[in-house]
Amino acid sequence: PDTVVLLASLSSACAPRSGSAPPVERVLTGFNKTVLALAWSPLRDNVLATADGEKFVRVWDVEREIELARREATAAAPSALVWSECRRGLLYMLAAGVLQAWDVEAGKTHVLRALDSNAVALCMEMSAYNKRYLAVGAKGFVYVLDGKDKGLPGRGEVINKIELNADDGASSDKAAANAVTPLCIRWDPLGANYALVAVKSGAIFLYDLVSPGGMQLMAFQKQPASLGLRGIAWARGMPGTFVSFCERTLTVRSWNASQPAPIGTAKLAGAGSAAAVAVGVSHCEFLPQSGEMVCALSDGSCLAWSFEQGRVTWSASGGHTETVFGAEICPTDGDMLATCSYDGTVRLWDARTSCSTATIRVSEHASTDAVLYGLSWSPDGAQLVTCANSGRVSVLDLDGARVVRSRAPGKGPTLGVAWCPAGGLIAAGSDDGVAYVLEDKELKTVFRFKHPGSTCGVDWNPLRPAQLAVGCRDANIYVWDVPPLAKAGVTVSTPRKVTGHNARVYGVRWSPLVDGLLLSSSDDKTARVHQLEQAEGVLSGPRALVGHTQKVRALRWHPEVPYLAVSGSWDSSLRLW
Repeated sequence: PDTVVLLASLSSACAPRSGSAPPVERVLTGFNKTVLALAWSPLRDNVLATADGEKFVRVWDVEREIELARREATAAAPSALVWSECRRGLLYMLAAGVLQAWDVEAGKTHVLRALDSNAVALCMEMSAYNKRYLAVGAKGFVYVLDGKDKGLPGRGEVINKIELNADDGASSDKAAANAVTPLCIRWDPLGANYALVAVKSGAIFLYDLVSPGGMQLMAFQKQPASLGLRGIAWARGMPGTFVSFCERTLTVRSWNASQPAPIGTAKLAGAGSAAAVAVGVSHCEFLPQSGEMVCALSDGSCLAWSFEQGRVTWSASGGHTETVFGAEICPTDGDMLATCSYDGTVRLWDARTSCSTATIRVSEHASTDAVLYGLSWSPDGAQLVTCANSGRVSVLDLDGARVVRSRAPGKGPTLGVAWCPAGGLIAAGSDDGVAYVLEDKELKTVFRFKHPGSTCGVDWNPLRPAQLAVGCRDANIYVWDVPPLAKAGVTVSTPRKVTGHNARVYGVRWSPLVDGLLLSSSDDKTARVHQLEQAEGVLSGPRALVGHTQKVRALRWHPEVPYLAVSGSWDSSLRLW
C-alpha cells in the first residue's frame, strides 16, 4: 500500500499520502482541544490512535473516517501513545507518570504500576526489532519494561531503571534532573538492545537498554541549548545513521552511531513560512519505501527531504498552530485572506489554492502576551492592523511583511479593531471600558469613548464612515458619530444606545448595502439585527436570530445580497440567515 504520513493540527488529524504533490487523503475531526499524540497500529491497516487535551484517547478507522473506540484517561491528558508490536489491539498510554495498557478489543484498561510514584514520564517507544521491550523516559531516568509473550507488562516487570548522567554543569540537583529529562527514545531498528536517548540539555546518548543495569555506549556531541533539541530519528536504508532536529533552526544534523560528531547537515532550504518567522523542526520520520525524511515544522508546514538529491522533494504550507480568532478578506483582492491567531501570527492566504503565502509574527517572541484577537485591512489593502491581549494595536506592512508601528492606547487587552473605510482613523475596543479612536499614521489617540463596561467588537459604517458601532459588556451597543480628524479634541455628542441583548455584546457589523442595518453577536447565544433609523436616531424592529446553542462570535453580511448574513458560534456551527 501507499505510504501514509500522519499530521496533527490543533483540532484535527489528517493523512496525506506521499508523492510529488501529496493531496490530503483523510481528515479526522471532532476534537475540541489540541491533538497531543498519534500512533498508527503496526498490526491493523488504517487504524490510528489519538490523544487530545480533553484527556480522550480515541481509536479511528482512517479509511472510513469513523471513531471505533474511546477511553478517557484517569490522570492527565496522555503525552504519548504506543501500540503493542505483538498483541493486536493493545495500546499503551502514558500520562503524568502513569502507564496504562488499553485492550481496545476487550474494552479493558490496566494500570501498570511500574514507575516510581514521583516520576514524570514524557516519552516512550516499543522496540520494533524485539517486540517485547518498551522504553519509557522520565525525568532523569529511562525505564525498560519486558512485555514478554503476552505483550502486557504487569506489576514489577521493570527490567532496568537507568539513571542518565547530568554532565552539563547544572548548578543544582533539580537543574541536573531537568537537563537530562528525555525528550525522545528511539530503538535501533536493526538491533535488539540498543536505543538512542535525546535529553533536554541537548545531549544525545546511545545505550544498551537491555543488559543488566543498562550501559552507555556513546555520548554524542552536545547540541547548543539555544537551538532547542527536539528529537532524533533513525534513517531508513542507512544502517547506523540517524538525524537530530531542533525547534529553532531548519538545519538537520546527520550522525553515525559509531562517531561522536555529526557527519553532515541538511539545511532545509525553501522550507517554512514565506515571511520572517523563526521556524524550526518539530518532528522527523523516514518514509519506509523512498527513504525520504518527512519533517513537520513549527509553523505548521511540512516537507519531504531527499538526502540523495540534497533538496526538498515536496512541501505543504502550514496553518496556524493555535486557535484562529479573526479572518478578513482583502478589500482590493477578493482572493487574499488574512487571519490572526492565539499563536501571535498573522497569515495571508490565497483563497484559490488554500495555501498560506506569508506569515508575520506580530511580537518578537511567542508568548501568552502575544495573543491576537482581531485584525482589519487598510482601505487600500496594503496594510493590516491587529489587536492583542497585551493591549497593543499594531500596523503591519504587507510589502515588507513586518510591523511598522505599535502602541497600547489603554490599560487592558484590546479585543476588537477596525480601520475606517474612509482612511485616517482606527478604532479599538478595550477591556478597560474605553473605545479608542487612533489616527493611523502614528497611532496617537484622538478620541476616547467611555462605556459602562469593557468594549469588544468595533465597526465603522461603510455607508456613513463617521459612524462607529461599539459592542459592550453591559449587553448594549453604542453608536458614536465621530468628528473628522481635524476636529480632534472636540466634545462628542452622546452615543445612541442600541438594546436587545441580555448578555455581553461581542461583535458588531454594519451592512455594506442597507443603510443603518446593524448585526450583532452576544454571549446570550443569539445574533440580532437592528435597523437604526438615521433621521430620528432610534431603533426600529430588532430581530433575534435564534438557533445557536453556545455563545455567538463571528458575523458577516453578504457583500452583494442584501439582508443575507452568516453567524458563527462556539457550538461549532455556521448559520445562514
